[in-house]
Amino acid sequence: MGACGLVLVSWLMLALAAPSAGADRLPVLDLEQVVLRALENNPGVREAKWDLEAADARVRAQESAYWPSVSITTSGERTTLNQASPVEARPFLDFSVLDPSLGQVPVAEAERDLSGFTRYVGAVSVEYLLLDFGRRQHGLAAARSDRQALDSSLDSVQVDTVLTVAQHYFEILHLRALLDVQEESLTRLREAARMARRLERAGRVSAGDIARADADVARAEVEVTSLRNDLQGNMLRLRQAMGLEPGEFEFDIAGHSRMIDPADLAERLPDEDTLNQHPRLAGQAHAVAAQRERVRRLLADRYPSLQLTGNYSVQKFASGGTAPNYTVGMQLRWDVFDGGLRSARVSEARARVIAESERSQALRQQVVTDIRDAQQDLQEASERIELTRKALAAAELDLQLARSGYREGIRTFYDLSLAETAYREASARSVGAEFDRQQAIVRLYWAIGGLDDDGPAGSF
Repeated sequence: MGACGLVLVSWLMLALAAPSAGADRLPVLDLEQVVLRALENNPGVREAKWDLEAADARVRAQESAYWPSVSITTSGERTTLNQASPVEARPFLDFSVLDPSLGQVPVAEAERDLSGFTRYVGAVSVEYLLLDFGRRQHGLAAARSDRQALDSSLDSVQVDTVLTVAQHYFEILHLRALLDVQEESLTRLREAARMARRLERAGRVSAGDIARADADVARAEVEVTSLRNDLQGNMLRLRQAMGLEPGEFEFDIAGHSRMIDPADLAERLPDEDTLNQHPRLAGQAHAVAAQRERVRRLLADRYPSLQLTGNYSVQKFASGGTAPNYTVGMQLRWDVFDGGLRSARVSEARARVIAESERSQALRQQVVTDIRDAQQDLQEASERIELTRKALAAAELDLQLARSGYREGIRTFYDLSLAETAYREASARSVGAEFDRQQAIVRLYWAIGGLDDDGPAGSF
């Protein structure tokens, strides 16, 4: 897990301990547990982790250029000495390869007198690059910057995963609360419909009132059905974000999880420290640095390279005797003309640096915009909580007055139906406002890329 990912779970605050699961109940997970499972199992997070592993391997590959290369070779061979004289066209044995003083010995029957020797060779070769005018240095720096960019990318993927999980988590809690409101309202509406039929027999309501009561019940039933479907869909999407296969692990979620209140954090953003530590911006900065190192690496190809070479070998003959040899040398290589290939590659790399820099500027503007939008959403959601509470209190009072007035005969059944509908809608808005604020807090933390170690701390 990246540095930012280590503190992702500090986004969350739980008011109570999670209830334990009974023997015949599904296990209940709080928000922290859901997030930790998602960070472990989410396919996107796992992919980003393996990309980081590959980047680590590329860094090690670049570091290997600072070490000498050593190779060992062995061979065994059987060599015959028969050759044909170009003058007499007679075969002879050429012993001069063994000792120049032995010379050549003609043979009468080459097939019978075929002769030669067997030898075994072992050799060790060493090569070491002494000077390359920065090729290794800039190649290694580029690989390290790529690795840092992927580390930031892992942080960003983790932040996105937490955002997705938290959004579905709170949406499930929101839908459950709405479902409770709608089911309670449906119960009251069904009772009102039954009462309307009793009152019809007493001549106190009309057929239109009966139709209105039945229509209210039907609308409430449709709303309950829709909420149940939405609840099931969000649970499936939460499981997907957690990387769970269908039927792999059945669980329920705790209803007490809440996000840490950002307090005055929203008012202080965005500041330079937040932007510099943002995983998306940090990753893009490393990507720019990597491209610049590649330009320097390509520019170094204009200069020569100096390499030290060494070889030590031993020849051993089957008939006896050994012949050790060694060579030590230095090689200077300078590619003075390549038809413009280096220049073209340098131009391409410089263009990529400019493109990455422009991408960084656009991304910075996008992050600032995301933070501003999240701040505005949080402010609006916080203000809406108080407004919806006032509206709910007014709707509740109006419903009480409508019921009292209906019993006294000064309010109609139509008035009672309207008051009931208004109260139900006000209850739904009040419930939604609180969870909308939780969603706004989630988006704010996502917009700033998580919390650093100095940010608000939460406990589970």
